[in-house]
Amino acid sequence: MAKIGEADIIMNIKMLYIIFDAVFAVLIAFPDITAFILKRNVITRMKAEVPSTM
Repeated sequence: MAKIGEADIIMNIKMLYIIFDAVFAVLIAFPDITAFILKRNVITRMKAEVPSTM
């Protein structure tokens, strides 16, 4: 049996790993997200300027 202190440290390390994983996932996906948002804004702007039947 591990001591309570050791268990707390292990849990804190696991939480840190989860947080780091989330941060890295956001950083990796950030360019794709920004590109998607920019594309959507450009498309909506073009549709507003040029009325189309699409």
